Amino acid sequence: MTGGYRLLCESPNSLVEADLARAASLHHIGVPWSLSLMGELGAALSHYDASIAVFEKNDDTFAVRSFQIHRSALLFHVLPFQGAVQSCLPVLSQGEYCNGNRASGGTTVPPPERRIALIYCGLAEMGLGNIASALHRLHSAEEEMARHPAHLDWYWRLALEWGVVNILIAERNPAAAAVRAEQLSNLAAQTDERTWQALAWEACARGVVARRNIGRD
Repeated sequence: MTGGYRLLCESPNSLVEADLARAASLHHIGVPWSLSLMGELGAALSHYDASIAVFEKNDDTFAVRSFQIHRSALLFHVLPFQGAVQSCLPVLSQGEYCNGNRASGGTTVPPPERRIALIYCGLAEMGLGNIASALHRLHSAEEEMARHPAHLDWYWRLALEWGVVNILIAERNPAAAAVRAEQLSNLAAQTDERTWQALAWEACARGVVARRNIGRD
């Protein structure tokens, strides 16, 4: 399962050094994210921190912001939920960027980065027990995806659906949770993402258990 992730992590640095800036940026995002999917969360955070420091020296604010957003998402899985929320808020205070135009005043954030921040801020709020705020963040991301589809929406939608399923189970709404869990399972089945496929199956199982438990109350 981890073979593809390990291959990315061990790819030669020369490939990055000889390639364009965007390829280098994607390498600095992909390696720590792959490390996190292999359970090496400490190494992933250290990799993001090192990348942020390097690109700050080069005054590459776009890359730094992208690394910071992905690092914020990783913080959710390390469980300092408040830290994840605080890291996402500066991004969410900026305007939505759509087709090269600003949807609101001020500095804008490209859709993929903004949606990562919305989704993982919502997941972190869920972890803190702030259900209303969590649903607001997740529904906002869902609405933006429907309004302006963007690169990698298919991937981040998996995290969005997973969050909604968990909230519905916590709110004792197993019928709605079952619908969203099936949707998550169908989406995950269309990908090669084994991690999300496993999480989808687990969410479906917990939805069934929740429904049975409510029937016994």
